[in-house]
Amino acid sequence: MLEVAAQAISQENVAASALIGIEAAISNGTGYSVLLEELKAILGLNLPEVLSANAQLGVVTLNKLQDEFPKLARVSLQAARREGEGTGFGAFLKAQLGFRSLFPREGTSPDAVLSRAEASVAAGNLQVALVELIDLPKSGQLVLQDWSERARTRLSVLNALSELTRTMVVN
Repeated sequence: MLEVAAQAISQENVAASALIGIEAAISNGTGYSVLLEELKAILGLNLPEVLSANAQLGVVTLNKLQDEFPKLARVSLQAARREGEGTGFGAFLKAQLGFRSLFPREGTSPDAVLSRAEASVAAGNLQVALVELIDLPKSGQLVLQDWSERARTRLSVLNALSELTRTMVVN
């Protein structure tokens, strides 16, 4: 009986260690397939598909998403302005010079939307940023399409890992 209990505790420790390792790999943007296979063998469960699908290469880091966003926001804003923010001299100057808000501001203009999204990205809140980006004109969204997909994948992987951790704690 003690041997069975000791084995169960040992497996729980290995599973907890694997979860911590997977979380670290996600934070560092590295693969975690070995740890995931270890976890799968211990738990004997089918793990969430999004975890398995991204295990080999890992997901983009939050830092990389944060570093990339400002440049993409500038390009997105230029595309959105070309699409529909007017044709006067002021609109021409804005489009050519790329002026944009660096602090979050209210409103529905592409500049306001991107200013709020960038503030959310800087704060590490990708979910809020992705919701903000829905209000961009299509041309602005297209510029951020790849970035948005990588951010969604990161969020999905983190959510799946969180759910798996909760499941393990409950059991």
